[in-house]
Amino acid sequence: MSFMKKMMARVGVGSSEVDTILNRNVLVPGETVDGVIKIRAGSVEQTIEKIDLSLHTTYVQKKDDSTVTKSAQIARHAVANQFTIQPNDEREFSFSFTLPLDAPISKGKSKVWLQTGLDIKSAVDPQDKDMIQVAPHPYINAFLQAVDGLGFKLREVENEEAHGFGRLPFIQEFEFHATHGAFRSRLDELEAVFQPVSKDNIRVILEIDRKARGFSGFLSEMLETDESKVQFMLTTDDVNQIQHQLTGVLNKYA
Repeated sequence: MSFMKKMMARVGVGSSEVDTILNRNVLVPGETVDGVIKIRAGSVEQTIEKIDLSLHTTYVQKKDDSTVTKSAQIARHAVANQFTIQPNDEREFSFSFTLPLDAPISKGKSKVWLQTGLDIKSAVDPQDKDMIQVAPHPYINAFLQAVDGLGFKLREVENEEAHGFGRLPFIQEFEFHATHGAFRSRLDELEAVFQPVSKDNIRVILEIDRKARGFSGFLSEMLETDESKVQFMLTTDDVNQIQHQLTGVLNKYA
């Protein structure tokens, strides 16, 4: 093995390459993320300290008049420990882990990706990045359909920094605007946050923004007293009654 080849591998030329193949790339939180990691050796022998998978997304941090985009790690999974790979050799490693219940849904600006990393001592670490489409939990999907049925249009979905709400440094906010129906003249917007308690229990936190009506309404808007916050649980028993339940909540606070 030439000294030159070793040096080139340290900067990534002729080094090992990694490719992760997912069995499925559309998943619901709580389902299994699985697949295979393929490693193709380069032109020199290399010792790979470990193989890690990590799940990532981005969120925004708003401070004063500025907005900063940050990255957050949702989950991490160890695949393999130290091994040596010979020149031009190929290795495969299968993996399987559960997509966390609090993984953000792939809507709007919210993107989720799986990153594969090889830890190679004294060399550039090869990586692979694969996008994952996180579909809504059936309860959340039923809520979204109910909101649509009441005349609200989904305007924006964004991961925004928030501490103390859960294990992640952000919350995913769904913002709706009333475009037609009974609430169009009564509500400006509706914001929703979903907090999974378990696979069969999801807490819904709503911020209901009423339309300003008359001088007192405009005064309330200026003082930000025109907003109401309410929360309720979605369970197996509620799934078929979400639109009725939501109508009652909105009528109470609209």
